[in-house]
Amino acid sequence: MIFYNLDAPATFTATVTVVDAIGNSDVDSVTFTVMVGTDLCWPSIDSARYEDGIISVHGSDPSGNSLYFVAELASGNVTVEGPFNETAVSAEFHVKVNDILEGGNFVVSVTASCVELPGWGTDTTDVFGSFDAFPLADDTLYAIATQTQAAVGEPVRIVVATGDTASSFQYLNSCILTWQVGGSYVGQSFDIGAPDDVPEQAVPIDGVWGDMGATSFLLNLFPIETMPIGNGLLGTGFYVTPLGGSDITANGLLFNFQMEFAEPGTYTIGILDNPESVVSRTYYQDSTAAEDYFWSDISNNHAYNTIVVE
Repeated sequence: MIFYNLDAPATFTATVTVVDAIGNSDVDSVTFTVMVGTDLCWPSIDSARYEDGIISVHGSDPSGNSLYFVAELASGNVTVEGPFNETAVSAEFHVKVNDILEGGNFVVSVTASCVELPGWGTDTTDVFGSFDAFPLADDTLYAIATQTQAAVGEPVRIVVATGDTASSFQYLNSCILTWQVGGSYVGQSFDIGAPDDVPEQAVPIDGVWGDMGATSFLLNLFPIETMPIGNGLLGTGFYVTPLGGSDITANGLLFNFQMEFAEPGTYTIGILDNPESVVSRTYYQDSTAAEDYFWSDISNNHAYNTIVVE
């Protein structure tokens, strides 16, 4: 069936009748709508790529309809968030690594559809990406951002990890992280060990603390606070006191938390080691608590210590 000169969408009913040799018959019909050419939606995804934690997708529609994009994880240990920075023909999505210490591949399926005609045609493509495991050098402490780009007010998860410690480890007596004015700790986001969806900050017992066999934690009764430490920097102190377990050469995740940013800029995460500062230095102890131990390298100079906020 060919339809000519339609000025507007029109609804038609087609009926078919079947009759056998002795006169028995049956009738069925179907109703359908025919759209005019300018109402058709046949979007296509012209490009889709992954780079530096962001999937960028661009599409088009022959009739000039505005497009809407959806991204869903097909495989891999990452979280996909968005869309953001949307236009009529493009969008971006954050890809956040769930475990920064483990490398791996991922596949994200991106689908384009028309905003005005969501029930019509769609186009889907797969975006492939990979991430390297973050290398933990011996006796080195790291604060690692799980994404290096963010919007104003968007929480960013920070994980703190250690390579093999030179001395036996049981108590993290102080870890002071720093960043430029404009960044702040997100209240109630402190989580001991690896990131998870459990609201209790000490559950489950994992990371370094699971390795040492801790059974519970002595939790801080006071809110975690951010304070000025000079030179345009703010500092936030974190402490972890496990109950039970034994001394180990620690390697892995210590804790994680979220921070957010009140204004655009470039923020660098640092680790405080200045003994003259008004806050404690970054150090740990063993079960004898005979002396303070310090990491040989807490410079935190790596690709994941800088967050660009727009």
